Amino acid sequence: MNRDHKECTAINPNMITLAREARGLTQLKTAKKLNISQAKLSKIEAGLRPLTPELLRCMVDEFHYPESFFSLQYTILGPGSSEFFHRKRQSISTRMLNKLHAEINVRIIHIRELLNAVEIKADSIPEWQLEDGWASPSEIARALRVTWNIPPGPVQNLIKAIEDCDFKSFTSAVSEFDSESTLDHKKISMLLWIKKEIMDANFFA
Repeated sequence: MNRDHKECTAINPNMITLAREARGLTQLKTAKKLNISQAKLSKIEAGLRPLTPELLRCMVDEFHYPESFFSLQYTILGPGSSEFFHRKRQSISTRMLNKLHAEINVRIIHIRELLNAVEIKADSIPEWQLEDGWASPSEIARALRVTWNIPPGPVQNLIKAIEDCDFKSFTSAVSEFDSESTLDHKKISMLLWIKKEIMDANFFA
């Protein structure tokens, strides 16, 4: 059997829909780009028809997501109640809403993948107790400054200092999962803040 006619059994159909909507494409327009019928694409997205490796490669080129993206087994989240009751919701087209929801889900998936990939060093946030032989809390604070290379003077942003202590390992993980844009220091800090908020709220519990 020709390899291009084999089925991609690991593909998650929901990720195909997510990729298409994140790019702001309708089924009809996407089907034309992929040179297939809309009915066929609809069945593929519904999980009623298998996806061939050849068509998968076409989707990778068209949607600009890696092949591994289409095999992710995440639940796609719907809009929250606050959006349902928002007074300006009716002024936004369904297509635009679908695109926004899809982009949010893609970012949530990125964050989940990052959280799974990042291994925080055990010594990045040391645990020191006075019982360990320290003279005072001030001495511990001075030692922590040296460990994290914090310059002399008041600490203007403690959260940022904590985030920066593990900046390098987080940056290397980001490069593997975000092929769409380059994340600078500001964006890394934002993602770390989101990570903290997610952990505090048990968002993925």
